[in-house]
Amino acid sequence: MGVIGLIAYTLLSAFGLSLIKLGLSKGSVIAFCNDSISISVSWVMIVGLFMYLASFCLSIVVMKKMNLGVFYPLASGLIYFWVCMFSACVIKESLSGKQILGMISILIGILLIGVK
Repeated sequence: MGVIGLIAYTLLSAFGLSLIKLGLSKGSVIAFCNDSISISVSWVMIVGLFMYLASFCLSIVVMKKMNLGVFYPLASGLIYFWVCMFSACVIKESLSGKQILGMISILIGILLIGVK
């Protein structure tokens, strides 16, 4: 459950964040005006919010099974990696050479932390 749950958590979290961003670019608005809140959201953003909420719930289950000093760095690094990949593939944002080098560095760090 640990490793598979960790990967599922990071994928859900990163994809949920990517869908939230995609939903915001499709006209979803959350505005605070004087004493009221105006909310207009797309179905893409709602799906992203549910995925992100599901990832949070899954993280609690996975965190219980793993050492926190291993779970948190691995999860953080994998989420950074997946967010960059999804933003390039789903949202069509461009990645610079420095970002790609940073992702490779993160992956190497994840391997070093994860190896016993």
